[in-house]
Amino acid sequence: MSTPNPKGFDPTYILPGEQVGYYQIERLIGRGGMGATYIVVRDGLRYALKIGLTNLAGLNPKQRREEEARFRREVAALSGLDHPHIVTVRGHDFTSSAASAASYPYLIMEYVEGSPLLTWRKDRKPSLRLLLTVFAQLGGALQTMHRLQIFHRDLKSDNVLVRTENDEPVVIDFGIARPLSTQTVTRAFSVVGTMHSWSPEYCQYMSSQAMEDGQPFVNTPQAD
Repeated sequence: MSTPNPKGFDPTYILPGEQVGYYQIERLIGRGGMGATYIVVRDGLRYALKIGLTNLAGLNPKQRREEEARFRREVAALSGLDHPHIVTVRGHDFTSSAASAASYPYLIMEYVEGSPLLTWRKDRKPSLRLLLTVFAQLGGALQTMHRLQIFHRDLKSDNVLVRTENDEPVVIDFGIARPLSTQTVTRAFSVVGTMHSWSPEYCQYMSSQAMEDGQPFVNTPQAD
């Protein structure tokens, strides 16, 4: 049995054995500015659960609408994608508990066992042929996304996992992805993405979202 968190519910401090909806926490596998990710189990199967860091119950109505819009955007971006090199979304919901009024959005996704792209490159030391194959597969994933007018906006090594079983890449973490058809809720003069992965076009305030994905994709093999 897990020890209760003395601070109350904290999305970055969910202990092994605790429940989120129908899913039992196995362990934390990562956290960042957009959320925390856990391995969870349901009916003997493992999934990845990504939970946001904003308690929607603590926001004013306008702020809550904005955060719910961000969450719906990520769900819409992932749900419309069906590609072997893009993570598959299995469901979504908001946390709820009789013991807490907190409400955090979370996504349930397939669990990808693998390493971030640069870690895989250093550890696996792939041949040029295999490296080119991996990047061709990533290119196919981006092409599918762009065909559906969905742009990741934070493509970098940490958001590409290479499967342990077959050396195939999977694009993950669509926390700031934006379907072109949705109304933007990004605040004026705010920035998105990871600075060292920005394209020159983004830095110069150009509007081509496809180039924003393409430039870090091209630069990733040389990054350390």
